[in-house]
Amino acid sequence: MNNRLIIFFALFVVRLSVLGQNNFVSNFFVKIDPERIVLNFDFDCELECEKGTRFRLRISFGNGEWEDRSTEAYSQIGDRIQPGKGKKIILEHRNQISNAESRQSCDSLVVSLLIENGPTVELKHMLEHINVEQVRSKVFSIVGNRYYKDTEGLKNLNATRKILSKSFGEKNFTLFRDTFNYRNRCTGQNYVAIKNGINDNRRVIIISAHYDTVYETPGADDNASGVAALLTLIECIASQEFNSSIMLVAFDMEEQGLVGSAHFINEYLQKKSMDVIGVINLDMIGYFNSKPGSQSLPDEFKESFPQASAKVIKNRHRGDFIVLTANENSLSVQHKFEETAVTFVPDLNLIAYAVPDNGEKYPESRNSDHATFWDNGYKAISIGDGGDTRNRNYHQKSDTVDKLNFEQMAKVVKSVLAYIGVVAEPTGYREFSTKAYVGIGH
Repeated sequence: MNNRLIIFFALFVVRLSVLGQNNFVSNFFVKIDPERIVLNFDFDCELECEKGTRFRLRISFGNGEWEDRSTEAYSQIGDRIQPGKGKKIILEHRNQISNAESRQSCDSLVVSLLIENGPTVELKHMLEHINVEQVRSKVFSIVGNRYYKDTEGLKNLNATRKILSKSFGEKNFTLFRDTFNYRNRCTGQNYVAIKNGINDNRRVIIISAHYDTVYETPGADDNASGVAALLTLIECIASQEFNSSIMLVAFDMEEQGLVGSAHFINEYLQKKSMDVIGVINLDMIGYFNSKPGSQSLPDEFKESFPQASAKVIKNRHRGDFIVLTANENSLSVQHKFEETAVTFVPDLNLIAYAVPDNGEKYPESRNSDHATFWDNGYKAISIGDGGDTRNRNYHQKSDTVDKLNFEQMAKVVKSVLAYIGVVAEPTGYREFSTKAYVGIGH
């Protein structure tokens, strides 16, 4: 490692409140000793707690990696912070900066101070933050031809990327941009937002959706609906910390053969020592039709999945439900999702089925990025509205926002948030501090 590190840092002062209380950490800043590579945290603490308040330090790298450094920090405060001014935490970071320099695409690290402040927020209160207008506005910000080959499509694609970069890069998430070359024609870009777990940051839930479209379609249902769900979820969980990690991923080039998800898994996920609890892939979650006969059932589906088919038939072929598709390996994720949805969003109609192996005998079950996870041994389910068995606007110019049911979409997003809450487990920690961005040069 070059001993003459040039370290640039930004200094911020913040004063934050949580849940309407006047409890906050203020005057938080970081001083850096470039010779010893030591981070010095100074702040005032006005949190009222008889036994003191526990804290955590979290280091996030620019390539999406993170580390919990709480046990290696030392200071006058021990593992609990008592109210008062001039509190200090010191963290020697030599090894991590050395590692960071050798990591591909790592040009910065982010240091966050988290403090346990009060009780865990109840899941039902988190669900109350999701509303119809919130989901609608997200769809309208994205909708439009997002096909990489034509001028208008590329313009809209880049506009969507800016939205993803801004949303994923703010609100207490670590942003990682996973880029790849597509047939020497263009550069694909997956966007990854990571919220690190408090107690087990290698245990992770992945929520995904693709943001590209086919040629000349506005892609409202396919798949502005799924991306809108990601953006809504980001807002809902931003201020909450969880025991396990949460990763939200917007895939590029799904319509070109699941290219983006394949690159993400092969070049990123498989190289990390992560315990992936489950993957929830959102693709076409906005089209619902309550008229009898609006949901078709292919003969092969009726023969192979009689229980799911019986529910559709009993409901007079109404397309007013969401479909949960799993493979045999992913049944535990499907069952947990059903369980939480029924408990927390009881008015959302669900129909679930599971294909044998990885769905090779049922190609229609493999029409989105969840199939890439199946093929690589991960537990994943697809959540969708049935595609062209219901939505006649599938891959057509008529796939526009006026066809979507935003009330039902909001219920779907709530069901995903319920799954996140139950599996990742909210904690009483809050990120009171601003983040100190430290750029590393040679």
